[in-house]
Amino acid sequence: MNKEFKDLIEKYDNKYKGYVKNNDLEDSILSFVEIEQVQEREFKMAELIKYIENNSEKSNIINKLTNPYFVGFGNPNADILFLGQEKAFNADERLDLLFKESVNNLFQWKNVIQKSNAINWNEIIAEDNFSPLLPNRFHKVKNHNHTWGIYSKILSGIYKSDLGKWKDLLCEHEDWQNSLFNYAFLSELNYIPSKKNTGRDIDEIRKPFLSEDFFKRFPIIIIGSAKYMSEIELIKNIFNVSYIETFKLQDKYTFDKYQSDNNMVLVTKQLSGSCGWSNNALEDLSIMLRQYLERRNLIK
Repeated sequence: MNKEFKDLIEKYDNKYKGYVKNNDLEDSILSFVEIEQVQEREFKMAELIKYIENNSEKSNIINKLTNPYFVGFGNPNADILFLGQEKAFNADERLDLLFKESVNNLFQWKNVIQKSNAINWNEIIAEDNFSPLLPNRFHKVKNHNHTWGIYSKILSGIYKSDLGKWKDLLCEHEDWQNSLFNYAFLSELNYIPSKKNTGRDIDEIRKPFLSEDFFKRFPIIIIGSAKYMSEIELIKNIFNVSYIETFKLQDKYTFDKYQSDNNMVLVTKQLSGSCGWSNNALEDLSIMLRQYLERRNLIK
């Protein structure tokens, strides 16, 4: 586990606890974010979900509890970072997902870091009810048009030289090493979940968060949200990169390219089936990314 990631988790776990305390929430909610034992937290989570579900202030509580420092899923040591728009569910309809994927995210990573000193990551995944190392155990995504399906095609093209093997990266198993989530790290520009594209810009609170060293350590950063990240200066400031060029794949799919000595940032439209990504375009993209990694001696 790299130092940048450990430092990030420690820093923002404390910041999130402070954030919740400053949001004038009830004691039962405040005490929840202080729980450090996995089983106790799971038990209290079930109680808290029922309490919020039946509360007249449900929407207000959700807004105040949603974690602005959500880090993400996957392999913190990977060479590729995918940044999407926001989590694609409505929190008021899926409180279970809000807790598993937002509220508990920093806590889950603390647990992984602590356990990784004694056991390997496959064993951690097998032990935990929900793990940020392999979240598709909970979602069971099979659709190639789902964002994770698009990511899997790109990664399959890079690491297996075959887009057609994308299903292998999303299969329902605990073999984390052969999963999409071993080959990349996944996060979001915004922290408030929404099933539909909100069209808003990147949340202000996320700008300094995404500027942390951890997010800049990835050799390849792919931002699938040109609508949210259209300002050149914003991208340059967050990732310490220079604008290089705008290019197209298959004369249709536009990318803004930024680069530094350490990484390459590509900004394009949302990586989902609804945006009309063709396999030919994804194959061209994976070839370009594989060649970049080869030049950096990061892949054989």
